Amino acid sequence: MPYSNVVLDHFFNPRHVGVLPSPDGYGVVGAPGEGDFVQMSIRAEEGKIVEARFRCFACPVAVAACDMAAQLLHAMSIKEARRLSPEELARALGGVPGEKMSRCRLALSAVKAALDDYEMRTLAASRSIDNRF
Repeated sequence: MPYSNVVLDHFFNPRHVGVLPSPDGYGVVGAPGEGDFVQMSIRAEEGKIVEARFRCFACPVAVAACDMAAQLLHAMSIKEARRLSPEELARALGGVPGEKMSRCRLALSAVKAALDDYEMRTLAASRSIDNRF
């Protein structure tokens, strides 16, 4: 199966590349120089994701999947973002070859790591506020 026009567009023209300064959540999957590597950073306000950025060192489908994931996250609640599935991501990309579904899982692993970090930071912040009273 050749890559869809959406995959090619998000690979050649990614819209959400970079790392947010002072993100509310930051996730990393893989290690530089040791295969696939993805960073995902998010900014949230009132429990909704308002911005997401990524850096990806992997194949074209992985780059496209990370870019589409960052796009889909915009305006999602944290709970909705956790429910985003590899299949939904693949559909948003216009389909991906079966052997490349792992690229959608890779992107969502980075999203999950960023969401976990966000929730840990939020919990830590609420505990520090509770301890003041």
